[in-house]
Amino acid sequence: MIGPRAAQLVCPYCSEAFAERSISFRCSGRAGPDGRRCDAPVFAADGRQPSAVCTGCGESTHEHVCPRCHRRLPHGFGRADHWPVAIVGPAQSGKTVLMTVLLHELSHQLGSAAGVAVRGLDDETLRSFHVDYDHPLFDQHTLPKPSGPLAGSPPRSPLVFELAQARPGRPGRRQRRVIASFLDMSDQDLARPDGQDVARPAAQDQAARFLSSARAVILILDPLQLPGARGHARPEVTGLERAETADDRPAALLSRMTGPLLAAPDSRGGMIRKPVAVVMSKLDAVEHALPAGSPLTVRPAGPAGFDAQDSDAVHAQVQQLIGKWDGPQFNLNLQAYFTRYRYFGGSALGSPPKDPATVRVVVPYRIHDVARWLLREFGVADATRNAPGSPLRRS
Repeated sequence: MIGPRAAQLVCPYCSEAFAERSISFRCSGRAGPDGRRCDAPVFAADGRQPSAVCTGCGESTHEHVCPRCHRRLPHGFGRADHWPVAIVGPAQSGKTVLMTVLLHELSHQLGSAAGVAVRGLDDETLRSFHVDYDHPLFDQHTLPKPSGPLAGSPPRSPLVFELAQARPGRPGRRQRRVIASFLDMSDQDLARPDGQDVARPAAQDQAARFLSSARAVILILDPLQLPGARGHARPEVTGLERAETADDRPAALLSRMTGPLLAAPDSRGGMIRKPVAVVMSKLDAVEHALPAGSPLTVRPAGPAGFDAQDSDAVHAQVQQLIGKWDGPQFNLNLQAYFTRYRYFGGSALGSPPKDPATVRVVVPYRIHDVARWLLREFGVADATRNAPGSPLRRS
């Protein structure tokens, strides 16, 4: 659940840390009282204040910006609870699709059931999520373009949303407000260059910063990249000719992720305390290989509430499947370095794509489980059923 607030804030765009009073201001650009205009539109002042007077022109401004990247910060950012969420997985594991479906469901069925309002907080998020993600997948039935390197041209930025829970029967009164920034990254974004003295490329710096600042991590595993599962894949699954590489293996991905997380300020005694969701994606491709009576074949009743008993059963099943299909090292490393993790399984699309570019009607399967877990961690909804207040324990 929500831990103590950190002493420093983290920019939702560049992931640099700074104190609230260090938040900068951007001049309005209007001429000041004496007709002067400023040459440097960003200036330092006490960021804890709602406004400041530009030192160059004397005009007052209310626009807060990051003191590092100078991106405009959401209103009230200094006092908001900010949750960077890193979505990590190998290439073609379904990271982008899962992120799209997760945000779509939070904005629609699940958000409605939980009483959570969701809105994009900047023009880039509003445009990009609709044009690049949500509209292609849900309206045009085409797969979103795979995410390129973080330091591509132009560089990719996180999608930044606000989630707010209203007080029942009290319009205009919020129960809780959270700013959540989502960024998906591949194992290659986290790869270290050969040799300790070689500078890290920009994409790896950005990935390491965001991962280090993240307050929750979603780690995607593709069963089609697990040696013991590939032979069970449905024959109509597209892309099956892709062979897994050593870098695709879950233990290698976890190892690359563990380094930056151990270096994060909230890690103590060689243990990582961030909540981690390990999601086995694309279950539709291997569902016929699941054991009889598997909890992964049971659709939870109703969209609201985190069902702790069902989650425990899914957790144990996915953990067992990873050990069976890929060996013991992923599970052992997770136990050795992480204190809070939970296994999930689901399908963001609900069925295999028709071909490498198009999909059928999207009917997500068990992606709500991950969304409920996030809401529970955010603290924006009373999202537990069957075991109120029980912690998500480490196995």
